[in-house]
Amino acid sequence: MRAEIKNLKAALESADLKMASELIEKAESQLQNYPILIALEGVYYAQRGFFEEALSALAIASQALPRDPGIYYNMAIILRTTGRLVAAEEAIHKALRFSPLSPLVLFELAQIQTAKGSHGEAIMTLLKCIQNANLFFPAYIALTQYLLLDNQPKLAVKLYETAVEGAPSEQFFKDRLQELKGL
Repeated sequence: MRAEIKNLKAALESADLKMASELIEKAESQLQNYPILIALEGVYYAQRGFFEEALSALAIASQALPRDPGIYYNMAIILRTTGRLVAAEEAIHKALRFSPLSPLVLFELAQIQTAKGSHGEAIMTLLKCIQNANLFFPAYIALTQYLLLDNQPKLAVKLYETAVEGAPSEQFFKDRLQELKGL
């Protein structure tokens, strides 16, 4: 950044307004992208297992991009992973405020609810997830697990029969239906 400032100063001193204008535009575009880069840095840290650094970077990015659901979604994942479930739920509700139909955000909410022991809420969230994104396979898998744990294999079969009717070309649903009928 120092080199850019030095170049801008030199352009202004030599009255090269065209160059100064170009340098200012370049600096503005870099500043606009800066919060996104910080958010990506947070994701990188999370993938490497540096959760506190990840949360710090995402918190900085959220100040500049307060309406970005991806930032809060990633925060929620990290917070759930580190066992801070109340904070994770707060973060995921912020993400939901800006992206209420996102299957990823809804699925993460169900994961948090499951971790908190709120299984009924998790089931309802998974149903909402499937309703909004009928080909979001992880929601079907998780909901099926709940149904089987609750000794409801017939409901699990019905879930996949309905899915096959709605998306007859999806082999995933057909394969899972066959597995469930074999139980």
